[in-house]
Amino acid sequence: MFHIDDKPDCIDDLYEVIDGRFVQKPTCTLGQITVGQLQTAMRSSLPKAQSHKLIPYLLFECEAGRLYLRPSFAFVVFPRWPLSKEEMNAEFITYRPALVCEALAPTMTEHEVAVRRDRWFDFGVEEVWLLDSIRRKMILYRSRDCVELLGEEDILTCPRLIPELTCSLSDVFVNVESD
Repeated sequence: MFHIDDKPDCIDDLYEVIDGRFVQKPTCTLGQITVGQLQTAMRSSLPKAQSHKLIPYLLFECEAGRLYLRPSFAFVVFPRWPLSKEEMNAEFITYRPALVCEALAPTMTEHEVAVRRDRWFDFGVEEVWLLDSIRRKMILYRSRDCVELLGEEDILTCPRLIPELTCSLSDVFVNVESD
């Protein structure tokens, strides 16, 4: 265990302490709805192959016994998927997904977004997708330094990790009201 005053620099108001561990809080309701629509659109675009899984809201252990992140969903390819029942029933996941998607909270600052993105890349994730439900945009970090900004008129693709993916973002933001 650690003392609450010993929290890592990356910890902000988007985390809570549960059983002596820093755990990322869930996203806002609007973000969760939009993420659900993105998952539905992706599932309809992807073949029914047994080569991957889209996993919502699992807890990933990024720093042993200290920092746990909860993406809105993770994309895991089967070579990384745990095979044992113990790993499948664990309280948190220790393997690395290929990509993660997070819904941005309306109150997140640019600094908080950068810290969150860097945490995932430090953990070994290959792509980080940030979904901004309010602005109806997606920020795709193909790597730490390669970023793409997509709007609701764009088509989401992922040539390196999910070559068969083509997902219209107009389907993702269809039930999301804009200001």
